[in-house]
Amino acid sequence: MNDNDSIFNKYNGEKKDLKQRINDPKYWINFILIAAFLIAAIVIVTSFKSTWNSSQVRRSMEIVWQETEWREVKTNFKDVMVKIVPVISLKVKNIGSEPLQFVDFEGVFEFVLTGKTHTSGYSKSMQNPLKPGEISEKIVLSGANGYTASSVKAFYEKLENWKKLRVKIFARTKGSPPSRIGGTYPVKQVIKGNREFLDLDSAEDENLKSSLKVDNYKSEWIYKIQKAGDVIIYPLIDLKVKNIGDTDIKKLVFSAVFSFEKSGDRKQSGYPMINRVIKPGDLSKKITLTAEFGISVSSLQSLYDNIFEWERVKVKVLVKNMKSGYILLGEFPVDQKIRGVRVIRK
Repeated sequence: MNDNDSIFNKYNGEKKDLKQRINDPKYWINFILIAAFLIAAIVIVTSFKSTWNSSQVRRSMEIVWQETEWREVKTNFKDVMVKIVPVISLKVKNIGSEPLQFVDFEGVFEFVLTGKTHTSGYSKSMQNPLKPGEISEKIVLSGANGYTASSVKAFYEKLENWKKLRVKIFARTKGSPPSRIGGTYPVKQVIKGNREFLDLDSAEDENLKSSLKVDNYKSEWIYKIQKAGDVIIYPLIDLKVKNIGDTDIKKLVFSAVFSFEKSGDRKQSGYPMINRVIKPGDLSKKITLTAEFGISVSSLQSLYDNIFEWERVKVKVLVKNMKSGYILLGEFPVDQKIRGVRVIRK
């Protein structure tokens, strides 16, 4: 019993009070380690909570305005070469519940025909917070790579060889991954600071303008079924032109701009040509111009059931020969009917 008491007393004698523990270096080492662990845990939890995912980015941003074009950039061969790059300008609305700040935007420019990326443009935006409901200042995304030619006019004269691009927009903020916002926007074949190709003016333009007219046309839509519940309809126009001048006309190239009421301008796919001579008083062969972008619907029946929501489209028809720029032949509404489909009414 005495032995047990002596052992118990010895153990009690080794217990340190608070003052002794404070003076013990091991106490402070353990204290610092525990504090560091707690601080790290708080930082990790806070960082995890403040990091956004792709869904949060998409729910917080909406592109409310956009404009595409090409811009001339400086080169080391300015006297003999012109370089242009694709550009998209946009404004974003904060549709979320939190302010937006320090948002990185990226525009990925890709070829329409292949879908392969051509170039990209970046912008660090919103240094000042954008409050919910507010619209940002203009954000400009310029591609790094582009095309070169001997002059600006050379681009317009060889428009059929000017490969078309479209651009997709990505945004990231608060540690999120790059997140897709908005739609896919065609890059207009317009060079900033220069008149659009349909406004080019020359003696040859005037001669062509006075010698051609659209004699008859038919505008409507065609459809393509992607899969069940996914149908895409495309506007098109069929037309013939008449030579109302006094001389032969040959080697015509046609183009079109389809203006969608809600989503803006879209170009047509391909640049059809007429190589044979059109003599004075004669009609050309039929020319078909189809928009390269369309409208997605669940079915043709749903389209006719909601015909008042069917987006209206107008089409500008343009033409050029080997010496002129593009001239405007006319602007025509696209009828709200689908080729080969009878009107369906409930």
